[in-house]
Amino acid sequence: MIRLLFILIFVQLACQSPAVNNQDRNTIKLVNKSSDYHILFTQDTSFEYSFNGRPYSFYYRKPENSIQQLLVLLPGWNYSVLDWENKTKVVDTALSMGFDVFLCDMGKGVYMDSIYPETSSDYRFYPTRTWLWDSVLNKQFDRAIFDEKRLHLMGLSTGARGSVLLGMEHQNEVGGVIALSGDYVPSLDTNDALMINTMGRYYQFQKRWEEGMNSTYNLDGMPDFLYIGHGLQDKVVSPIQSESLYEHTRVLTTTETLHYKMQDGEHNYRFWNTSGIEGLMLLMREISTP
Repeated sequence: MIRLLFILIFVQLACQSPAVNNQDRNTIKLVNKSSDYHILFTQDTSFEYSFNGRPYSFYYRKPENSIQQLLVLLPGWNYSVLDWENKTKVVDTALSMGFDVFLCDMGKGVYMDSIYPETSSDYRFYPTRTWLWDSVLNKQFDRAIFDEKRLHLMGLSTGARGSVLLGMEHQNEVGGVIALSGDYVPSLDTNDALMINTMGRYYQFQKRWEEGMNSTYNLDGMPDFLYIGHGLQDKVVSPIQSESLYEHTRVLTTTETLHYKMQDGEHNYRFWNTSGIEGLMLLMREISTP
């Protein structure tokens, strides 16, 4: 009798479904042998990842009719992860076009490649772009998104630098970059406190500032599509930064489509809204062109 009871319990347990975490419940895998094999999320959802013990939040927005293109939105220094959604129409516009949207929380991170020995103690808790790529994007999304260049980056202010540097480092995996009001060449402003707090002082580490992995002076290639936008009345980041980026990228054969827009605007969400939507529309045209 006891043996029979044990067998019945064993059978019951064997028939139960395995535990499923929240991420699994929100994920659907389209399994087929075509190029449309991706991991897509079936609804809006959020995730949390930790960098050096500090949590950071990420938000996924699902369009009604997905075109299986992923737009990753990068904020500026100390900007809210949801500012793109709450202070511009960029997210709504992207969703209406069919883009899946991923909003990234980077806190006071300035998209460095790594933490240096000279990085100030408080800045050691802010994410690097290497962590964002390796520990978040690569773990969250299916490999086909990268292999087929269905991932696109849009950043504002320091987030623009992050989008450009990630695009440069992963030019064979990123489809397009939209960079708004960014600072791309640290040595153009050697008094920048953010750069000093992360890389040390310029006079001590001149080679790091000029030739290291955090300057676009080392640009050797970019994705197929690049949109550079900057407001002429920007008092926070000099338009010279975007001009320098343009001069470096316009001679690259790796970028098929380059848009350079220096127009009226300041370092604010009004400018990032109009320029972001313009860049997004041009990117959509690029994607839609056979």
